[in-house]
Parts: sequence; C-alpha cells; structure tokens
Amino acid sequence: MCEAIGRGVKERDGLRSDIGNSTHMLMSGIDKISGKKYTTGLPAVAYGLSSERMRLWKSLLDRLIPRPSQKETREQMDQRNYEIAIEISSWSQIGG
Repeated sequence: MCEAIGRGVKERDGLRSDIGNSTHMLMSGIDKISGKKYTTGLPAVAYGLSSERMRLWKSLLDRLIPRPSQKETREQMDQRNYEIAIEISSWSQIGG
C-alpha cells in the first residue's frame, strides 16, 4: 500500500514538473531548456509549438522585409571597402 502511494506521489510530481516545464517553454518561447530535445509528453508538445511559432515568424518576416538585390549588396560592399581603404591610408600617413 505504501509503495503504491509512493509511486502515485512520484508520478504526480513528475507530471507537475512536465507541466511546469511546458508552461515555461510556451510562455517564454524558448526552444530548448537545459539543452534537451523533448520527444514525449507535454514538453514535446510545448517544444513543437514553440519551434513552429518561431519558424512561422521567420517566414513571415522574410516575406515582409525585402532583401537587397545582389547589385545593391555588391555596391554596399564596394563602398565599405573604399571607406576601409581610406581609413588605412590615413593611418599610414599618421604613422609616418
């Protein structure tokens, strides 16, 4: 009888822990707690929902925020390289 009560208490505590972890994951939106991958129970559901929510947000942001074209990116890189070259040449003039 005592063993059955002990097992029941352990199971209840385990479920409370799972519910607590799941609630924390859903409320905070993090994908991992303590570096684990969850495969069963409520933590797995919370992990899946959180992961899916993050994937959907990234997809939505990718559609809403236009990315610069390759030409614009190349021009920005060239401009930055030019600025760096000017800085380096000014350092060499200061140094002697």
